[in-house]
Amino acid sequence: MVKNGWDMNNRHKIKRLGEGMSFHKVCASVFVFTFLFVLSACQQTRPKTMVDEVIILNQSSTLLTDVALKVPATHALISCNIIPHMGHCSVKFPVRANKGNPVLMQWKSDNTRYERPLSRSIIYKESHAAKIKVQIAIKDHGVLETKLMHSDHE
Repeated sequence: MVKNGWDMNNRHKIKRLGEGMSFHKVCASVFVFTFLFVLSACQQTRPKTMVDEVIILNQSSTLLTDVALKVPATHALISCNIIPHMGHCSVKFPVRANKGNPVLMQWKSDNTRYERPLSRSIIYKESHAAKIKVQIAIKDHGVLETKLMHSDHE
C-alpha cells in the first residue's frame, strides 16, 4: 500500500520518475532515448531475396526418403519422397519474396530421421539478382550445405 509517497509494506520513500535527478541529467536521458529511437527507425530495411526454385541434392552415400523442406510460420512445404544417391529433387514456383522465416529440412537416411534448420545467414542473405534459386546439399551424418545461386534468365 502506498500512502503519501511511502510504501507502507517496505517502509521506504517511493521516488517519482526523475525525482532526485538534476535537470541536466533528465534532459540528457531524454535526448539519448530520443536519439536511439530515431536511429532505430532510420535503419534501412534489407531488400528481399526473390526465390523461384529450390534444388535438394543427395550428396550422401545412401538413399534419402521422406525429404521435406518446411516453413512452419507459413505452412509452406516442398517434399520429395525419394532422392537416390547423387540424385536431386528440384521444384520451381512463381517468384516469392523470402521473408526470413525459419526453415526446417527433414529427411530419413538408413532409418535415421534428421531435422535441421537452414542457416539464418542464408535465409537473410541479400541478393542483387532479380531471381535466385536455393541449393541444399544433404551429406552424410545429417550435414547440410546451402547456397544461393542466380537463376538462369529465361
